[in-house]
Amino acid sequence: FDLGNTSWMAGASYGAGKMRLDHTSDEHGPHAKAGSVAITGLDLTGKYFLDATRYLIWQSEYIKRELTDGQVATYPSNSGGASDGLITPKLSQNQSGYYSQLIWKFAPQWRTGLRYDAIDQNSIKVAGTDKNTPYGDRNTVMVEYNPTEFSRIRLQYAQNGAFFTEENERKRFDEVLLQFNMAIGAHGAHSF
Repeated sequence: FDLGNTSWMAGASYGAGKMRLDHTSDEHGPHAKAGSVAITGLDLTGKYFLDATRYLIWQSEYIKRELTDGQVATYPSNSGGASDGLITPKLSQNQSGYYSQLIWKFAPQWRTGLRYDAIDQNSIKVAGTDKNTPYGDRNTVMVEYNPTEFSRIRLQYAQNGAFFTEENERKRFDEVLLQFNMAIGAHGAHSF
């Protein structure tokens, strides 16, 4: 809906079903995970028009994933069959995260923005025992130049704190991204 110089869009999504995921090689060896999964998402976008070519956009999204009635089957490395493996009694996982960003188009071909994203839940329950992993976050700043309607050059810097050592100590590092996008061929209507 529109309110003065501001346009708002909101959304909600939900999906549920069964999943099976086979891992052939990682730190746990060959194993498979299966169960019932539900994914829920909410989003909100607001766009404030400063004039005909300049605007501010605030955008946020939250997503949650729940695995219930899950099981993990671990297979010995020298065996190819599930009958030789170990199956967990019950597995459940709850994971969720969000982001919020503010983008300012300050000239006809230029935009800049700030973004914060985080994992706010990452819990695993196996047969009644809880394992909560630390939550991570990332702060990002970007500047973008659009030489044409069909191309974009973006320089982005982020401080990422979403990784941890074996002792659960936060491991922060810096990320720099230089990106060039170009669209070729037919295209749909202009974006919001």
